[in-house]
Amino acid sequence: MKNIIQSITYSLIGLATISWIGIYLIVISVADPGPDSYIVGFFSDNIMSEERIQNLGFDNFAEISTSFFTKLFFHMNLTLAILTTLMTLAWCVASHYLNIDSPGKAKIYALHWLVFTGIFVGLVLAIVFYFTGSTQYSSAQAITKGGQFLLLVMSLLIYVLPYYLGVLLGTARFARSSVLFANKLPGGF
Repeated sequence: MKNIIQSITYSLIGLATISWIGIYLIVISVADPGPDSYIVGFFSDNIMSEERIQNLGFDNFAEISTSFFTKLFFHMNLTLAILTTLMTLAWCVASHYLNIDSPGKAKIYALHWLVFTGIFVGLVLAIVFYFTGSTQYSSAQAITKGGQFLLLVMSLLIYVLPYYLGVLLGTARFARSSVLFANKLPGGF
């Protein structure tokens, strides 16, 4: 049990190194950045289509930014942050229960880790596509295809990288060969 708690602690440290960006986006979304903020300008220029916004009956993105950030963007980032934390901790705990009883056997479990990571990345993609293409959020109709791709790439960077760092640091010591580059960590880690 002591080793599992230690793995969870290391995993949370790995998550915290980069996941603060996702937390920052969630806080900005809840606080509603306001129509004159930098992030609203960035989204207006790179994510949203002025033509689609006008088809919705608005003059510019600043008029629907409150709806976009406090609903769609907040819900998407909160869902992704929860998923990232749960999947990271699940792998770190599960790695202690892998049946590794001989040297070199941990490499066999690399396939398990790759499948688990593939499922995680697939879920991230599905969540981003759901929120950016959903009719439940009216502001999603103003997102361009290029904007949807940019949100997808940003979400992958913001949430998959902390997942990997959390898994890298939190995998059980005897199972580290199953995670890419985890066996390169110093022995005391």
